[in-house]
Amino acid sequence: MKNIVLGNTGIVTPQNAFGALPVQRVDMATAVKLLRKNLADYKDIISGKTKI
Repeated sequence: MKNIVLGNTGIVTPQNAFGALPVQRVDMATAVKLLRKNLADYKDIISGKTKI
């Protein structure tokens, strides 16, 4: 997976985050499974505030 740097922030994110598949077209269980699988190297900058 190709990562990109967001401007001068130093934040690195997967490039596919800017064109992800529309998860609203699948059931909740499938959406959660896809997000957990594909966000394995995602770093939450608001630690403890969100849960996937």
